[in-house]
Amino acid sequence: MSISFFMHLFTNGFIFFSKETAWAKELLTDDNGTIVAISKTEHGLKHSERDAEIVDLKGGYLFPAFEDAHNHPAMMCRLFSDLNINGVQSWTEAQAAIRSYIAAHPRKEWYSVYGWNNATWGDLKDTDIDPLTEKPLFIMNISFHGGVLNTAAQRKLREDRVEVAHDHGVVEEEQFQIVEALTLPKYDELLSLIPQFERELHTQGIVSVHDMWIATMDQLEAYMDLDRTGKLSLNVAGHISSDLLNHPKIHAALAHTGPHFSVAGIKIFLDGAIGVHTAFMSNPYKDVRHRGIPRGSFPDVATKIAKAYHAGLRSFAIHAIGDAAISTVLTICEKLSRKYTDASWRIEHSEVIHPRDIQRMVHLPITLVMQPNFSWDIGNYKDRLGDMVRWINPFRLLLNGNVAVAFGSDNMPTNPFQGIAWALEYGAYPEQKITRKEAMALYTAGGAKLAQEKKTRGSIDVGKKANLMLLDQNPFDETVSLERIRVLETWFEGKPQLSSRVMERHPAHAQHIA
Repeated sequence: MSISFFMHLFTNGFIFFSKETAWAKELLTDDNGTIVAISKTEHGLKHSERDAEIVDLKGGYLFPAFEDAHNHPAMMCRLFSDLNINGVQSWTEAQAAIRSYIAAHPRKEWYSVYGWNNATWGDLKDTDIDPLTEKPLFIMNISFHGGVLNTAAQRKLREDRVEVAHDHGVVEEEQFQIVEALTLPKYDELLSLIPQFERELHTQGIVSVHDMWIATMDQLEAYMDLDRTGKLSLNVAGHISSDLLNHPKIHAALAHTGPHFSVAGIKIFLDGAIGVHTAFMSNPYKDVRHRGIPRGSFPDVATKIAKAYHAGLRSFAIHAIGDAAISTVLTICEKLSRKYTDASWRIEHSEVIHPRDIQRMVHLPITLVMQPNFSWDIGNYKDRLGDMVRWINPFRLLLNGNVAVAFGSDNMPTNPFQGIAWALEYGAYPEQKITRKEAMALYTAGGAKLAQEKKTRGSIDVGKKANLMLLDQNPFDETVSLERIRVLETWFEGKPQLSSRVMERHPAHAQHIA
């Protein structure tokens, strides 16, 4: 094989060679961004006098880039234009931030704010937020499963003939999703906001993502046009709202064959979130007298899946956080997986798992797409769940039982290393803790396998795309704090995404593969 000007040799670092589960010393990619050779020794590849690009890793650690199996680029990119005050610790502080934002944006017709945390701000209703503005105001809970509308927003919805049921301005679940979709950025804004969000993902070492809630045609068309024009520097497996299957333009979207975006499947909700007491539990919450909100009956779910299947979709993602909702998903899969034998089944979040259901999972073609960062709920929700917190994220039990698992962040936060730290260091019980290598595999190969892309990405192997990240420290070293690891560079199909600071041309040391 003669070397091309666009071939790159990665050297002078530690390369995690997935097939050998060991370190390699050199890696060569071609002009299509595909890995064509790996050497376990320095200067193990044959020399040539011809020109080549040398990527000096400067002693860093090269790993396969992360695949975030549950995120929301087309939704969360709104935080670049809306007010994001997640982390503000009191309602008093929040009011001051909202007033300042409104004063700085007098021309906005709607004001959307993200970050309401019941635990720190307390409960809100319309009369609490009416004094902030006479224009429509929508404050979203951090869970993205609830929010509150001021009186002006309620009036605007009535004028536009949008029916939304609320309790003193508070909207939850389906009603929240109606308002959330109405206030999303439109097509023109998304063309700039989605690339902004993907650049944030690159800083975290992520170049493949499963967008798990595409609710509008504007979002779909923005993705397709970014893909067609070469402006999408991520692999995106989109999962749409089942309502979009009724849209007159949906057939064109499903036929899209761009290189980096596709509609992979649909998303269905069976419950909500623990934070707003809508996750569906087998026992009542300790602090309220109900079990949460179940969403969707078996006939309803079966109808949506049948429609998606006949439209050509083969990935069925079902949101379930509470143990009762998870058990319901398993029953649905037991009944329908025999009918749709070529389908991929996913449980999104799958957070509170009753131990008796783990054995059921082993026998089903289902993958649990989990957020290791949600292990913080063990401490946050002891007052709500009692002893059931021990059922949160039981990763050790799942892996020991050979249950398929993939990791995603849900953008809470996106940084995979923060999430992995919870799976390793902060889990309160032994059944919740796994090893560093296991966690890294679930955040790389796990998502690639789920996306039916195991042959092209998810690990560093010859023949796979050079989707890579360079780290300043070794995440397998038990003395290294995971949360302090920095991503120095990210490559998407061989192209650096953060900067060119590690790229140096050394013609005299060019390499060649015979």
